[in-house]
Amino acid sequence: MTARLLLLGVLYVVVEARSVEKVDVAPAVDGRLRLAGSYIVAETAAVAERVQAVSHYGNPAAGCESDEQSYQVSGVDGSFCSPKCSSDNACPHDYPSGTAGDTEGLCVLESPGATQPDHCALVCTPGVDVCPTGATCKTISNNQGVCTYNN
Repeated sequence: MTARLLLLGVLYVVVEARSVEKVDVAPAVDGRLRLAGSYIVAETAAVAERVQAVSHYGNPAAGCESDEQSYQVSGVDGSFCSPKCSSDNACPHDYPSGTAGDTEGLCVLESPGATQPDHCALVCTPGVDVCPTGATCKTISNNQGVCTYNN
C-alpha cells in the first residue's frame, strides 16, 4: 500500500512501512505538520501525540512501537516506551520531537531477573537537556535523569 504526505512543498511517498521516497512538488498550504531535519514537527498538541507514536521513546498513552513496551523506573514518576537492547543490538536513535541537548537513548535499564541492561531509556541531565514534547527529565541518580511522561 502506498500513502502520500504533502509537507512544505515536498511530497513524501511512503512505499512500505518504513520506506520513504522524496518527490519535489508545489508548496503545501496545510501547515499542520512541518519537516524539521529528519523529524516531523506538529503544530498542535493533538497532532504531536500521533506523530510521537511513530518514533521510539514515546508516550505510552499514545501507544508504543511494536518493538517497545511501556516502562516505569522504580522510584521515578511517569513512564515511557522502551525498546529492547543488548550488546549486539544498540538503542534506536529516532527520538520524538522536542528532544534536544545531549539527551540520548542508551541501553541502561535492567528488567527484573536480567543480569545486564536489556532496555533503552532516553538519558538526560536534569536542568540542562531537553526531553521530548510532553516529557520531563526526572533525576535517577546524582546528575543523571531519564525522560518520562506523566500520565
